[in-house]
Amino acid sequence: MAQARRVTRNLAALILASVLSKGTLFVWQIALGRWLGLDDYGIYNTVLSVLAVTTPLASLGMGLIVIREVARQPDQLGVYWAAALGWQTLFGGLAYVLALLGGLLAGYSPIILAYTALGGLSLLIDLFGNTANDLLLAQERMVVTSVVEVSHTFLRVALALAAMLAGWELLGLYSVTLLSSIGRSSLLIGLNLRAGWRPRFPVSPELRRRLLFSSAPLALAAILSLAYQHADKLLTTAILGERSTGFLGPAFLVSFGVVELLNTTVLVATYPLMSRSYAAPQTRASFGHLVEILGRFMAVIGAPIALVFFVYGPALVGLIYPSEFAPAGQVLRLLILYTWVTMIVNVLAQGLLVQDQQAYTLRARARSLALNIVVSVGLLLTTGDVRGAVLATLAAELLLGTQLLARFRSEGFELERFLKRAGRLLLAVLVGGALMLALEGSSLLGVSLGLLAYGLAALALRAIDPGDWDFLEGLAAHLPLSGLWAAVLRRLRPA
Repeated sequence: MAQARRVTRNLAALILASVLSKGTLFVWQIALGRWLGLDDYGIYNTVLSVLAVTTPLASLGMGLIVIREVARQPDQLGVYWAAALGWQTLFGGLAYVLALLGGLLAGYSPIILAYTALGGLSLLIDLFGNTANDLLLAQERMVVTSVVEVSHTFLRVALALAAMLAGWELLGLYSVTLLSSIGRSSLLIGLNLRAGWRPRFPVSPELRRRLLFSSAPLALAAILSLAYQHADKLLTTAILGERSTGFLGPAFLVSFGVVELLNTTVLVATYPLMSRSYAAPQTRASFGHLVEILGRFMAVIGAPIALVFFVYGPALVGLIYPSEFAPAGQVLRLLILYTWVTMIVNVLAQGLLVQDQQAYTLRARARSLALNIVVSVGLLLTTGDVRGAVLATLAAELLLGTQLLARFRSEGFELERFLKRAGRLLLAVLVGGALMLALEGSSLLGVSLGLLAYGLAALALRAIDPGDWDFLEGLAAHLPLSGLWAAVLRRLRPA
C-alpha cells in the first residue's frame, strides 16, 4: 500500500505539472502558428522534426536505463551519472553533425539548415539537464522535477513572447530557447549537487560497455520511432514543400500534447515501480498486472479524445487558425487515431523495456518504419495529398502495436482478458462515435451526448476491469478535490 500511495502521489504531481507546462506550451504553439503563418510554420515544424529524430542519438536512450539501475542501486548514482555524461557528450556532438548533414542531403533550404544549427545547440545543452532530471526521477523526487519543469516552461514562453513582440520571429524564438535550456540544465544539476551527489570518476570499462550496449537498442528504437513519428513532416517538406508541412503542424501539436500529458506522464511515474516489481520474483505478477491495467487505462481515456477530434477536428481548426490552415482539420482526424494507438503501444514498449527486451522492440520499430516510408512516399507522390503521409504513420503504429502485443508475456498479464476488454471498449467507441457523427452539425450537443453514450456503453459492457477502478481511486486520492472524484468513482463503479 505504501508503494501504491507513493506512485499515485508522484503521478498526481506529474499530472498537475503537465497540465500547467504542457497546457501553456499548447496555447503558445497555437498562437505561434497563427503568428508565423503557414510558410514559416512549415519551416518551424521541419526543423523540429529534424532535431527530434537526432535527439535519441544524442541522449543514446540512456535515461531509462539510468533510472532503472539507480532505482535498484541508489548508492551507484554517482557512477551512472559520470558514465552517462561521458557517452552523451560524445554522441551529442555526433547527433549535431548528423542533423545538419541530414538536412543538407534532403535538399532543405539554407534557412532551414541555419535554424537547425541554432536549435541543435539547445539540444546539446539539454543533454546535461536531462541526465540530472533522470537522476531525480530515479530518486522519485517527482515533485521537485515537476516544479522545475513548470518554471522552465513559463520562463521559456515569456522569453519567446518577448522576442516575437520585438520582431525577431524565428531567430528570436530559437535564441531564447537556447537561453532557457542553459537555465534549466544548471538548475537540475545544482539540485543533485545540493543533495550531495557528484559524478563519480573513474567509471569502469565494464560498466561503460554495459550501459552502452543496454542503451544502444533503446536509442536506435527511439530514432526509428521518432523517424516514423516525424516522417510525415520530413517527407512532406522534401516532396511537397514547406507550405504543405504547415498543414501537419496543428494536428501534430494536438497529438503531441495528448501523449505528453496523459501518456508519458503516467509512464514516467510508474517506471520505477515497474522496474522494482519485475526485479523480484515474488512481485513479478504485480508487474504484469500493472502493464495490463495501464494499457487498458490508456485505451479508456484515449477513446473520448479520439472521438472528439475525429468528428470535430475540422471545426476546431477552423475556429483557431486562419482559413489557409483549413486542410489541417482533415489531417487531424487521421492523426488523432494514431495518437490513441500510440498511447497503448507505449505501455507495451515500457513493459518490454523493463524485461530487457529492447532489442526486440528495435526490430519491430524497424519493420514499422520501413512500412511507413514506403507507403508515405508512394501516397505523397501519387496523390500529392499530405494525408497520405499520416495514413502511413497510422499503419506503421498499428503494425508496431501488433508485434509488441504478440511478444509481451508476464505473470499477471492475461492476453485473452486484455483483448476481450479491448473489444468491448471498441464497441462503446462505435456507439459514441455514431451518435457524434449523427449530431456533427451541433458540436456542443454532439460532444455531450456522444461522450455520455460512450461512457454508459463502456460501463454497461464492463469494458473497465475491477483493477482499473482501484488504480483510478488511488490516483484520485492525490488530486485536488479528491473527495469529489472519489464520490464520483464510487457511484460509477459496478457492484
